[in-house]
Amino acid sequence: MARTGGKGYVPIHCRRVLFPNTLEELVATIDHLYGLPRRMGRVLVRHTPVLNLHRRLELRLLKAWLGDSRERKVLDLGCGRIPYAMKLPWNSVLAVDMSVEALGAAERLTEYVELDGTFAYVAGCATAIPLQDAFLEGVVCNCVLEHVVEDRLALEEMHRVLEPSGFLFLSVDCDERRVALEWVERLPGWVKRWLAHGWVTSADDDLRQRLLDDLDHRYQVVRRYSAQALRRALEEAGFEVVKSSYYLVGLGAAIHEAAHMFKFMDVDDGLSRMIYWLVSLFTYPLVILGEDGTSKGHGLAFFAVKKAEV
Repeated sequence: MARTGGKGYVPIHCRRVLFPNTLEELVATIDHLYGLPRRMGRVLVRHTPVLNLHRRLELRLLKAWLGDSRERKVLDLGCGRIPYAMKLPWNSVLAVDMSVEALGAAERLTEYVELDGTFAYVAGCATAIPLQDAFLEGVVCNCVLEHVVEDRLALEEMHRVLEPSGFLFLSVDCDERRVALEWVERLPGWVKRWLAHGWVTSADDDLRQRLLDDLDHRYQVVRRYSAQALRRALEEAGFEVVKSSYYLVGLGAAIHEAAHMFKFMDVDDGLSRMIYWLVSLFTYPLVILGEDGTSKGHGLAFFAVKKAEV
């Protein structure tokens, strides 16, 4: 077991100490086992989100589309354990999530890295955001909408809490991408059984459908979107779409698929997750070469603004 102490971090199993599953476990490892100076630990934790290829590509788009956003008051809707505030210089951030546990972890992490600005954490859901009308200058909703049953109501709520001309950055799972690792189907059965999870070797449906089914089950995905369908939903909710882009294409798509197909890169296991982090870190310069925004990917991002009232 790791030693306790610091900002209320709980003891963690020794395998998780060596191969942390979550950012909070990484903080505990830094604080209680490796004995790194607190300043060095803050630097490591501040930069840890970029080790997730999915998140790093989304942040790249968000930074490119927003420009200087330091003075803005922003909602991070469905923030989870790692709020976007850790990577963007917003002065005022309200983080909302349904999970009180996730909110507690997010608050401890932002305290640990001593971010500038004002941060508030509120339990709530996307279909009933606990804020007054026209309260915010921006909303970030990152890979949340595909988990919401009443997605149109969630978009209406985001529109309601934004002031006129306020921005929305929205990323979702896309249903238009073919599987990059189709060659896995042609491997000998014994190789697939050694390399991949059991569902990969199943004869039911094609590989793409099996991958989507696994992701749906793993992450409780309700639906995926096409670019056309999401644009229409945004416009019907009162937004004007400014920019959109696919992401996780080419090499990025292959890495994303491998992280869910192959046992040695499983994002839900400590050691395998660290392998995924390292692969993401060192291949990122090559990944972005293929991210042209128009090739269909596993991810889809939109930047929209609330139409001014006439």
